[in-house]
Amino acid sequence: MTQRNESVDVVVVGGGLAGLLVAEGLGRAGRRVVVLERSPAPGGRARTATHGAHRFNFGPHALYLEGPLHHALRAAGVSTAGVAPSLGGARALFADGHLDALPVGLGGVLRADWFGARDAREMLAALRRIRAGAGTSDLHETSAAAFIDALVTRDGARRMLATLVRLATYGGDPSELSADVAHAQLTASVRHGVRYVHGGWQSLVVGLLDRAARAGVTVRHARAASLGLEASGALQGRMHTVTDDHGRTLRAADVVLACAPNVAASLLDGADPVLAEFARGARPVTMRGVDLGLRDPGRDLRFTLGVDTPVYFSPQRGVRDVAPAGGLTVHTGVYLGAEGGDAVADPAGLLDAALERLVPDLAARTVERRVLARAVVHHALPDWRRAGMLGRPACASQVPGVWFAGDWVGPQGHLADAAAASAVSVVRGIAVAREGGLRCAS
Repeated sequence: MTQRNESVDVVVVGGGLAGLLVAEGLGRAGRRVVVLERSPAPGGRARTATHGAHRFNFGPHALYLEGPLHHALRAAGVSTAGVAPSLGGARALFADGHLDALPVGLGGVLRADWFGARDAREMLAALRRIRAGAGTSDLHETSAAAFIDALVTRDGARRMLATLVRLATYGGDPSELSADVAHAQLTASVRHGVRYVHGGWQSLVVGLLDRAARAGVTVRHARAASLGLEASGALQGRMHTVTDDHGRTLRAADVVLACAPNVAASLLDGADPVLAEFARGARPVTMRGVDLGLRDPGRDLRFTLGVDTPVYFSPQRGVRDVAPAGGLTVHTGVYLGAEGGDAVADPAGLLDAALERLVPDLAARTVERRVLARAVVHHALPDWRRAGMLGRPACASQVPGVWFAGDWVGPQGHLADAAAASAVSVVRGIAVAREGGLRCAS
């Protein structure tokens, strides 16, 4: 039976990727860790749902190779086996419904009527500049739109680069999105590429849970109802308290808030003014997703990106354990941008029309269909007017012994990579603080 009052070393609020990475890392370092996860199953947006014989991620997911998440999972001993996206014959979709080749690779460039040889030369030059990383010192003060305009001038090259930025950042109005995010994501894509994980991202969650359990971490399905802060500034002997919605209290020297910024701010109740201000202005970025389980995985279904329409279509070819023999799992979506925007007037109609265009005999081939009407892609748009990634809260709160981890924390990474980078920073910061050294600053 769980004690009503218990003392541990660390309480982690939130059992998504960031929280699990923090818990596993601290458990491996010998800390007594309890994770509070309000959902019935840990994993957050990394969970994979089973629908019949098909498995669907929580919308489109890709692992950036050699990025912070890849490194963190490798350090934890979690397998990230998978395959690169299948881009053979990739297509571009336009708002009027017509299809053309997507200029990825020489074959795509040669087949694309909307993208000429001069566009290709300008695009290659831009990607070389991105890869070299020249002139990146002030990108956090620049919009992604201005970044694109500075790199290319031809219409075809500009539209293709904007399409790639939308793909790599999961949307967001380029006039608002910070250029440092666009540059970082394009650099990661160009240098190392991405991978679709076998079994879906649930396999990463299962691997982390297994490693955390081996390290003695406890995961409890409960919501953190309140956080009581120890007023003493002394490091040794200070204990914060977290009370869950079952009335159980955990006392710990360190509390990690690996949850949404508004939840973290609510728990701290004004004790960290920097976080409170950030949370008030945070604008979640969303996406409408339709996941399909199809029969007859013919070669007519190809990776497709909207060029002047924010549509995404990706057959999970070669990804093991996400579809039965003779079937295919497909992730599709419409990028909606940050909350409060109105870039897409009718996302459901737009995506349905695109699917009818992209999948011959859609109704006859569909075995499973799961709709995510407005899924949160990441919790806070990195806006250039708020210093982009540099404007996100540091992992160490202004309150000693309170830490933040998530896709909205720290100056490194985007999406799951930001979650992983901040989690690793928290683990290191707690270890240094416990040893009497300097606290983690980012």
